[in-house]
Amino acid sequence: MSSKSYGADCDWNTLGIIGPRVAPPDPGPYYEGLRLFFKPPEYSDGDSEATINWSMNGNAGPSKYFFADYQCSAEKRAGKWQFASCKIGVIT
Repeated sequence: MSSKSYGADCDWNTLGIIGPRVAPPDPGPYYEGLRLFFKPPEYSDGDSEATINWSMNGNAGPSKYFFADYQCSAEKRAGKWQFASCKIGVIT
């Protein structure tokens, strides 16, 4: 997970969840491998629906670039969050 991602500074262990590995900040403009980046959830319909935008990218150099973004949604049913759908946005 990118160190700039929403949730990167969350105390996952306190929540009883094995958290994702957070990559250190990039020392330069390029890095090897993929990074995940999550934006804060957007809630609607009285906080019973949420949209989560996230992306993954990597740029080992000017000719080695990858980017994909996704928009997923969840609904609260009987007091519990459940996955609803996921759509792919831009992909390179």
